[in-house]
Amino acid sequence: MAKWITQFKLESKQLFGNWVFLLLPLLFGIWFISDLSQILEFSKQAIAPSQDLFMYTYSFHKIKHTLSLGLAILIGILFIRRDLVNPTYDWLSASPISSGTVLSAKYIAGILYLSLFTLSMCAVFVWFAMKRELAVSVLLKETAFFAVQYEVSYMVTLALAMFLAVWIKNRIVYLIGFCAWMFGTFFLDIFVISRFNLYFLKTFHLNQFMVDATEFFGNEAWGLSLLKDEVFFSRLFVIGFAIMLLTCMSAMLKTARPSESLKRWKMFSIVAIIIAAVLYVPYGQLWKERYDVYKNNVLTAPIINYNDDGNQEISFGEDEEFTVHDNKKFSVTSYDIDLKKDKQNWLTVTTDITVPTEAISKNEEIPFTLNRAFRVKSIEINGNSVNWKQSDDFVEIEQPSIDKNRGKQQIKISYEGELFLWSYRIDNYETFDGFVRDGNVYLPANIAWYPLPGHQYLYEKSFENELSCIDDASLLDKADFTIKAKGFKDKLFSTIGLSSMKTSVQMFAGKQLDGVDLFAGNFIELTSNNHELTLITTPSNKLEAKAFLDHAADAIDYFNTWIRKPVPHVKQVMYLPIFGYGLEGLHNETYMNTTSRHNNLDHYQRVKVISANLFGDEHLGTNPDETSVIYGIRQSFLYLYYRDRLQLSDDEIETTPNVIPFDFEDDDKNIDVFNMVKDAVSKGRTEKVKQVLNTFYDKGLTLKDIGDDKYSRITFEDWQTEWTKVMDDE
Repeated sequence: MAKWITQFKLESKQLFGNWVFLLLPLLFGIWFISDLSQILEFSKQAIAPSQDLFMYTYSFHKIKHTLSLGLAILIGILFIRRDLVNPTYDWLSASPISSGTVLSAKYIAGILYLSLFTLSMCAVFVWFAMKRELAVSVLLKETAFFAVQYEVSYMVTLALAMFLAVWIKNRIVYLIGFCAWMFGTFFLDIFVISRFNLYFLKTFHLNQFMVDATEFFGNEAWGLSLLKDEVFFSRLFVIGFAIMLLTCMSAMLKTARPSESLKRWKMFSIVAIIIAAVLYVPYGQLWKERYDVYKNNVLTAPIINYNDDGNQEISFGEDEEFTVHDNKKFSVTSYDIDLKKDKQNWLTVTTDITVPTEAISKNEEIPFTLNRAFRVKSIEINGNSVNWKQSDDFVEIEQPSIDKNRGKQQIKISYEGELFLWSYRIDNYETFDGFVRDGNVYLPANIAWYPLPGHQYLYEKSFENELSCIDDASLLDKADFTIKAKGFKDKLFSTIGLSSMKTSVQMFAGKQLDGVDLFAGNFIELTSNNHELTLITTPSNKLEAKAFLDHAADAIDYFNTWIRKPVPHVKQVMYLPIFGYGLEGLHNETYMNTTSRHNNLDHYQRVKVISANLFGDEHLGTNPDETSVIYGIRQSFLYLYYRDRLQLSDDEIETTPNVIPFDFEDDDKNIDVFNMVKDAVSKGRTEKVKQVLNTFYDKGLTLKDIGDDKYSRITFEDWQTEWTKVMDDE
């Protein structure tokens, strides 16, 4: 042991005694500070990119940490070439210190030095996390993840560099080391894994902070806990691989001089290689299961094109054995869903569906769409068991025994299964379409986690067999929902809000809904002072979300003071790194927005939420037609908030997105309406303006469906009549 300690001190001196090497971890930390300091500057700007600490942290790691691995490669090669393979140091072969002792001392010294980069990173991250008010539990979890990921990547990179230097004694090893570094990081990531969708090779990436993996490790809501099995098996293999390299190195160095232990080290090397291969098996099995599910979805997904009339044309290409199903959507009155999860993430669901008799009375069968991850156990109609058949995502109730004397039919479907829908897209990135795994829940309505009426394809593919999820699987008409969820240890969030929560049961209920999405994960819930609005987001968005929530709640307070008709409040805002952009927008009483660097809680989104809260739709900045001035009237409400409540000048309001109406055409009467309001407010006639706006608000300003003209047609003459009536009445 004394020999090893002496050797370790010698090797450490080569690193820690060099002021250039000592300065590099400090510069690395300063670089990290420089990147994260952007957040503090952004918080002072009205229109700024995201202030998500986790997003910027991951963005730093996937590039800058990868660059630091180049130093690990250099150190590993220098360590070996300085003495162990240098002809000048042949006399070391006669020394009483074994090559294993020298090798292990070099390796441990190198790891300790590279750990300074980890320490520097952790110190900076913790400081910024505290500034951004992250909870201690979240801070520790995320810091630990990044720290372990750093250390594992340094372990395998240093071992690889030392192995190359032992194996290749020529100076060309520097060039080969550089190529190994580039290939094992950026090239493997961008040109192999992502381009050819070979995601099972991720474990061979030297640090696994993938450039295109912002929806996984870079996903604060679900990434770290959802992928814990993948991360564990990957780290296990990587550590085994690093030990294999070190063992093989020792065996190679034993050949430099006669040794009784040479045969033993060769045996150790063979065993290490076998162990490394065995350690890849669980990781490979995990990916095999994912690819099997994906390939099954591709096999049964149709090719969907649209003809000149806008109608769908569905085919299966060369797979003619698959039948093209007609949609056959029908109306549903209500859903009563009983959802249970056990500790193994197995879901047992019973769904009672109320269907108008006239909607299915002429059908030879009753078709439903249910995700293939579930297996139907039983189906009853009005309490009587019926036959059914299930194929892929379709369930067909054969020869339905319905009572035509009843106005409504009660259909009870019981099913079970495990939901973990991994996939990848044609844009070369991984994604999840839905999952329930421990405390992580992602159940958008479009994946049919409850039975949807009719035959609705959940996926489509291109002619090149590239799969994509169809976002519009939905109900034909609105329906009432009641959901009872059991066995979920964490709080669930839904697009209809929580109605009650007991020890292990969470209840959700809502009327006339388009559908229901359920979520759970690493979330925080912020409540406004007036308790009329809540915001659900990830911990790193806390400060940005608080500022957004205060602004939106203030707008609600303002409009409640003078609008006579009850405002159709948005009850909650969800700002999450959701996996499908089709989920963005207004869902029932919830406004959903996906997180990204330039899609964040800025003034643009604030105006969108205020508009959705006022009018109950998401048609901000939309002019339905040239005969109605409803667009100008709606924009006048927004203008009044910024001018009357926030006391902004007209010049300041012009720089606020989506407040000033767009001039869609020459002589646009919407602009005339807006200018009339603007001039009246500048003359101190704000209360009169409020009276006029109240009159039209009572008539309805919601744009439910522009295509079907489901909005109030208000002509400029109607506006002028009411305007003159109120303004002339002193």
